[in-house]
Amino acid sequence: MRENKTLGYYDMMSPREIFYSDLEAEAAAAAAADLGPQSVPSCSQTLTQAAWRTTVTTHIYGTRDPFVEVYRSFAERRADKVRTIDSGHSAFLSRPAELAAMLREELHEAASETT
Repeated sequence: MRENKTLGYYDMMSPREIFYSDLEAEAAAAAAADLGPQSVPSCSQTLTQAAWRTTVTTHIYGTRDPFVEVYRSFAERRADKVRTIDSGHSAFLSRPAELAAMLREELHEAASETT
């Protein structure tokens, strides 16, 4: 990311490689074009609340994400359940049906546990 200190935001420098590595070039370019700037405070403010601290959570990460080790480590330390999908960072674009099926399974399981 490149920081614009004057305006207080970051620009993603290589979104196609980072977020859309498993998409066709045209789809990756379109998705990258839709990205907006990321505010500096969103990356630097102190976290005071996080749902994963008080709510049962499932973390799903793509095994072909360029930062897979970061997500694996985060998930193993903070999620109650960890699942993987054979995708890059943006499974909602590259594997939408598979991801939707996983989410439905998680919802069904959570609903079963509360009844």
